[in-house]
Amino acid sequence: MDFDLGVAENGIYKNDYFGMTFSYNKNWLLQSHEELNRLVDFGAEIATGDDELLKASVEASKVNTAYLFCVFRDKITASTGFNPSVMTVAENISKFKSIKSGEDYLRQALKLIHRSQMQMEMLGGFEQIKIGTKQFHTMKLRGEQMGIEYVQEYISTIEKGFSLSFIVTYECEEDRDEMMEVLESVEFDK
Repeated sequence: MDFDLGVAENGIYKNDYFGMTFSYNKNWLLQSHEELNRLVDFGAEIATGDDELLKASVEASKVNTAYLFCVFRDKITASTGFNPSVMTVAENISKFKSIKSGEDYLRQALKLIHRSQMQMEMLGGFEQIKIGTKQFHTMKLRGEQMGIEYVQEYISTIEKGFSLSFIVTYECEEDRDEMMEVLESVEFDK
């Protein structure tokens, strides 16, 4: 089976390659692949700042990274406060033989985050959780953007030579609970 980005419509995301299906609130703002790529490019600019070596590293990683899904709870406007979101990302890690688990992947991601301009602090340690029938590893990071503190949870497993990850971003526990409903709905074919 060929790799695919999956399809999101009517509150359901389905990806045949990973045999994964989940639901999301269809009133939330679903990002098209074009919008998602622009969002990722904007985030990369902020994260890399003036560090040319880091910019080159991030640019090179784009070849191996597919942004599969992203939804924001609210319409994105300048007047909107913090807007919680869920993103799904797959990164081809077949060349990185030392990455054998979600935790291995997250440890590498954490190194890259610490090199970036993003000032993020890890909350606790790595943990394991089950999503659908798969074991994932998680890490929580706290950051600040425009004077608003937020948390990002990175949730990753290794599947078919890819790191399959969810990134859940929120400001408060109520927002977290709402975003985690997406992950609670995840089902895998196998």
